[in-house]
Amino acid sequence: MVNHPVRPSKSIGMKTAAISLLSIFMISNPLSQYQWENRVLLIFSESQEKITEQKTKWFEDRKGLDDRDLVIFEFNNKHGKTPDHVMLKAKQVNWFYDNYNSDNREFKVVLIGKDGGAKLEKTAYLSREELFATIDGMPMRKREMKDDLR
Repeated sequence: MVNHPVRPSKSIGMKTAAISLLSIFMISNPLSQYQWENRVLLIFSESQEKITEQKTKWFEDRKGLDDRDLVIFEFNNKHGKTPDHVMLKAKQVNWFYDNYNSDNREFKVVLIGKDGGAKLEKTAYLSREELFATIDGMPMRKREMKDDLR
């Protein structure tokens, strides 16, 4: 009796390839899971105190943050936390610095829209009023507010 190697069917091979490509994309872009669902705030600072101070200003209106589907990532001295306070891996942290703070500013806030594009970058504190006004001026947010009235 001759044993022949078992070959996976083409459909299984294609599914595996598709899953592999998807996982590579998600590793290469840690924000992909938030696209079209959330607006993302990135805070880069050498001082945890400044991060806390910035977030405190925003959280004075928690409902406003929630209404605008905002999530916040924190980066302090080349360490990063997700919105769920999970520490990011070094490779992920480097991706954020390379893409959003390559000039290694002492303090920087970046607003990323639901479409994945950077909408606002500040190297000083971002007031809640300016944050909300920027978001509320976006076409997608205008549609959301109009839909909320229905």
